[in-house]
Amino acid sequence: MRAPEAGPLSPDILFVYPTALKAGTVLRDEARRRGPIVGARVTTFPQLTEALARDLRVHARVLGPELATIILAQALDATDPRELRGAGRGLVGELLGTIEELKAAYLAPADVEAMGAALPTVAERGRIGAIARIYARYEAILHRLGAVDRHGREWRVCEGLAAAEVDGSRPRTIGGVRRIVFAEVYDFSVLQFLIATSLIRLIGDAELIAFAHPENVNATRFLDRTWNRFVGSEDIADQVLPSFVARGGRQGSLAAALRGVFAPERPSPARGDGSITFVVAPDRYREVEAAGRDIRTRLERGDPPERIAFLARDLTLYADLIEDVCRRFRIPIYFRKGRAVLTSGLVRACLNVLRCVAEGFPQGRFAALLDTDYFRAGGPSLARTLREVGFVAESARPLAECVAATAARATDDPAARASGRATLAARGEECARVMAVLRPLEGRRTVAAHVRTFRRALGALGLRPVLQDDRALTAARRDVRARVRFEETLTALAALTQSMGRGPVTLDDFVRLLVAALEPQEIEDPLEPAGSVRALSVRDARGLDFDVVYLLGLDAGTFPAPRRESPLLPDGLKRAMNPLAAGLLRRKLGARAAGLPLAGCLRTAREASLEDPFLFFLALSMPERALVLSCPAKDERGNPTVASPFVDEVAACLEGGLVPQVLSSTALVPEAASCCEPAELLARAALDRWAPARTRSPDRSPGRPPDRLPDRLAAALRSALPDGVARMAAIDARAAIEARRSRYFLTPRAEGARKDALADTYVGRLAGELGFLEAHVAAMRWSPTRLERLAACGFKFFAAYVLGLHEEPPPELDVVPIELGKIFHRVLEEFLRAHPRLPADRDAARALGRAFLAQTRTIGAAAIPAKDRAFFDLTWLRLEAGLDELIVREHEAQEKRDREGLTVERRLEQPIEFALPDPAGGPPLTLFGLPDRIEVERRGPVAERLRVLDYKVTRDARRYAAALDPERELGRTAFQLPVYLLATLGRGTAGVSTDTELEGGFLVLLARRAQQRLIEPLPRALLEGVVTERIHALRAHARAGRFDVDPDPCDPWCPYRTVCRYQPPPLEDED
Repeated sequence: MRAPEAGPLSPDILFVYPTALKAGTVLRDEARRRGPIVGARVTTFPQLTEALARDLRVHARVLGPELATIILAQALDATDPRELRGAGRGLVGELLGTIEELKAAYLAPADVEAMGAALPTVAERGRIGAIARIYARYEAILHRLGAVDRHGREWRVCEGLAAAEVDGSRPRTIGGVRRIVFAEVYDFSVLQFLIATSLIRLIGDAELIAFAHPENVNATRFLDRTWNRFVGSEDIADQVLPSFVARGGRQGSLAAALRGVFAPERPSPARGDGSITFVVAPDRYREVEAAGRDIRTRLERGDPPERIAFLARDLTLYADLIEDVCRRFRIPIYFRKGRAVLTSGLVRACLNVLRCVAEGFPQGRFAALLDTDYFRAGGPSLARTLREVGFVAESARPLAECVAATAARATDDPAARASGRATLAARGEECARVMAVLRPLEGRRTVAAHVRTFRRALGALGLRPVLQDDRALTAARRDVRARVRFEETLTALAALTQSMGRGPVTLDDFVRLLVAALEPQEIEDPLEPAGSVRALSVRDARGLDFDVVYLLGLDAGTFPAPRRESPLLPDGLKRAMNPLAAGLLRRKLGARAAGLPLAGCLRTAREASLEDPFLFFLALSMPERALVLSCPAKDERGNPTVASPFVDEVAACLEGGLVPQVLSSTALVPEAASCCEPAELLARAALDRWAPARTRSPDRSPGRPPDRLPDRLAAALRSALPDGVARMAAIDARAAIEARRSRYFLTPRAEGARKDALADTYVGRLAGELGFLEAHVAAMRWSPTRLERLAACGFKFFAAYVLGLHEEPPPELDVVPIELGKIFHRVLEEFLRAHPRLPADRDAARALGRAFLAQTRTIGAAAIPAKDRAFFDLTWLRLEAGLDELIVREHEAQEKRDREGLTVERRLEQPIEFALPDPAGGPPLTLFGLPDRIEVERRGPVAERLRVLDYKVTRDARRYAAALDPERELGRTAFQLPVYLLATLGRGTAGVSTDTELEGGFLVLLARRAQQRLIEPLPRALLEGVVTERIHALRAHARAGRFDVDPDPCDPWCPYRTVCRYQPPPLEDED
């Protein structure tokens, strides 16, 4: 069946459209055709309900979702049903959604309670009973406040219209209306259906406009969603005229797709005309970028921007991407929806203040508060101070203690200066002042008192005002609007809770209430729709027409997307409740229930998922000239995607299907004709000039651009850009640098001379006047760590010890590996000092270790920043196991020495320092360090064995075997044991001679027993020969400025990786 769309706008016909955007479009189009319009009645269903509420004297204050959430939270706290305890975060939001669904189905709390009592199982009866009690308490609070929520207003309008039917009166809004037209309004709820049918009976004539094609009108359930529901009511069936609209102007592929998708008997495929295309992009950003390039081309041809649209099933997935691409490509864009208030940086900073105090001043939140630009208090230096003093949380170890402990350590350091200690103290005091400003936020008080205290704290922190200025950046303007909304929410929250008589709450509860109130709110950018490309969700675009539509996100899982079952009303429970609800509504409504969609008034997730084909069909109907379908090859987590089955539906309508245009994932720079911003043109010019594929011959001298094919783009840019000549010269210079760097990185280390010839400043080889560097390196004291870092990666050494770019890992509540090592070292040192000789009985020795640990827990805790007690307890358990293993090992070694008649002298954690002479006659090299343990085994006065041991707290001992092998790492990149032995020999030790055996090794405390003790002989000739030469060679390289980016091996987590930009050579292809 097909009829023309309703006639022209007139004062006696009331048109109801699905969205305000559609209603505005209708008015503008009619004004273009007829000129100024006076008296036309065009509205949306929410606007109509609001007008009827005024006519019917529904004077209750209408609360938005943000305030309704607060009232529901109060109802939940007052009811506290045991059936919902432990439900976790998000319970209030789920409850609000459930109550809205019940209200939309015209089910009151008593109805819900009656349905719950009729359910078969105890668990189901308990859950529905709990929801009914919360629902009833929620309604009681609203009634006491003289307020309603959105569905509550619809409920009162519904009852008011029913009363108007009885007394034969008409509300003012429909006075003089002879016909009501519902244009493309789908999926009426029970409550909306009752309102609509009352209006039809009061007016006496109605038309329902539904969009469909005769071939597939049932496939997308248009009839079920509209006309069938109304003609089921006998008293209005003769007053409702259906009008099925087929979009005009669609031809070729677009018309074939509209006829064929989802049709039970698909028509024969039509010849494609190119009006429908399918693009597969590497990812979502490139998907939007491809659409943006095409739109930019259309705008340059003169296409009107308001006739072009981005559409997506869920626009939130693409909104930021669309905004960024349109900003880059200078495409005017209009978003129908705003941004969540909680995404505002200013709002997040303010909420962080509350959370910081509620969580006990954790380092991450406190540092973020000090570091943000939204507050005048604080600054980056104070955030760094928290890391420097090892502050983790005020609840773990107070900030004052952390500052005092760090100052004490600095006092013991001979290199520390008084000014440095004074600076630390001053910054610590400033951090403490900020903390003092925040402490009043703690405590239990009314919500209004929390709001006042919070505002005073924000004022004391110096919340920066942002001027509302057209010249301000977009983000600043959003912050202005977000702050206004934030302040309004605080005021409304205080007033509402005071009206409810809510008592004192904790700071945690206040934060939850505030977040719940902010969560549903959005701030919209004041963009001008005229002259802008539209960005809409399919639902918001209902009823609109465009010349060109870009439908994004057509991958399975995005469109269509699976619907989540309600955790409070899962599908099984809804199916059990629906027959009960149908019978109850029939009894309650009587004759008004005729035609109601009672079979499934509580929609399951499966029924909700049937909406996606309907939405796709709507999207398919919107373009008049061209439709671009697109999907990403990978989702935002990097997982491969599958094209939506809706694409297959379209392809089946066209001869030869729909051949995808697959965008290359490696083509990062577009061709010149497709460039949409100056940066892309410059990148294209650079690629054209330097890409190997563009060259005639690869043979060229280093640093000279290759012999190229004609390069017209570069010449055009030189003349078009104000600084084109300079910028192109800079590109050539940078490209030459990068080409040389690439050759350096690709040259094997074995080709030393060739690699050395390619080394320059850009790979860490310093040049020019190096007098200051030579003096700095000559005065440097060398620890094994510095030597190993220089040997492994010259640039890493340069960054850390010449530039001073030290790593600053933030303190953690957990015990990180380096801190675990400090605890083990400290405790083992104290144990061996206290018990240099173990009891003869092994079990007694192990018992001694357990008793020692029970008494010295504070020694280990003091060795590191304060930690969460639970994490430290786990660490202490590992320490107990490690110490027990060490005692067993030490007991075995003690028994062996006793059998051989040897004694042992131990030096534990004693600092060493000595000067290593330079064989070339230069200044000596100062070595220093803090060996974990040095042992001298003597037979009488003669030292038979000198051994250096280092503790390693790990389960994997394999990497330490290489550090004991001269053919692998020993003396090349591993210097810890050789340096400690050289220092011990250099200082002189009684009884040590050339006959004394030298050993070095590792005690890997947590490894398997066979791998715990790795000890190897280290000959004196090796130490004084190869190792000493290597140490002097490394220092010579440093003095000469040879800090080459040539890691051996490269640490993938190196903090300097973004600075050195090391390019590892490609792996060889495997057969």
